[in-house]
Amino acid sequence: CPPMRWNSHTGFGSMSKTLHWFGAALFIVMFVLGAVAVKYPLETPEQMAGRWELFALHKTVGVCAFAYGVLRLASMWFQDKPAPLAHHGRAEVFAARTVHWLLTLLMVLVPLAGWVRHASLPGFAPLYLPFGDSLPFVPTDPQLSEMASMVHFGFVVLLGATVLLHVAGALKHHLWDRDATLRRMLPGAPPGVEVQTTPGQSVPFLLATVLIVSVALIAVANTPEI
Repeated sequence: CPPMRWNSHTGFGSMSKTLHWFGAALFIVMFVLGAVAVKYPLETPEQMAGRWELFALHKTVGVCAFAYGVLRLASMWFQDKPAPLAHHGRAEVFAARTVHWLLTLLMVLVPLAGWVRHASLPGFAPLYLPFGDSLPFVPTDPQLSEMASMVHFGFVVLLGATVLLHVAGALKHHLWDRDATLRRMLPGAPPGVEVQTTPGQSVPFLLATVLIVSVALIAVANTPEI
């Protein structure tokens, strides 16, 4: 039978799986474009034009990633979250829930901070999208742009660390524990698994929020004056 579209108590539906792997691809593309653009040489006019192009692509993909993040957040809101496997410990489940909230929230906030940075200092590497580069309620302000840049960088570092934890956890479950954690997110019907009572989401969400706010405050406090 075809895979289910919506999540169940024991497995992820096709919509969640598609959003998960599409988000992974977006993260890789954004990270590669941004890293290459920052390191791109500026010794000739051709190299300057190449860097402009890379940043324009990075920003455009970032705006698309923001739309993706909002869609993913809405999907989490309207769909049930599959319960953890029966043998997973409480600390492991808590860590996984916190990482999941960090991934979801940062996939909205990382591109949003980058977009504010772009909109508050227009003129460099415009978006390849059918609307302007400005954002409502975001003035043209070099100091605001610098602050948004610092917040964006801080969020990128936190997102990168969170992705590494997420990947490490998935590999640990798949290669060491040999359980169905990773297989529940692969294409096809979910495997028959035993699950436990669904734990609460509020404390992991609060911890993820505290970490994000802390990084933002540190970035703002370390923003140089222009």
